[in-house]
Amino acid sequence: MNINNLDIAKQHIRDLQMEIERYRIGEQMRRLAKEKAKSMRNEASREKKRGSLLTPILMKMRRLL
Repeated sequence: MNINNLDIAKQHIRDLQMEIERYRIGEQMRRLAKEKAKSMRNEASREKKRGSLLTPILMKMRRLL
């Protein structure tokens, strides 16, 4: 089997294209994970804010009883 420089160059290009595709998919996955983590943090902070509104109301009701 004879492998000339053109075949080696084509194989190298294919390898680079595959590597770029893997990198792109990895970046997509990282971006989605980052967005998910950010939304979870925002959701948790919203819950904390809601909780802080409920606490004074419950304390006032407790005093009335």
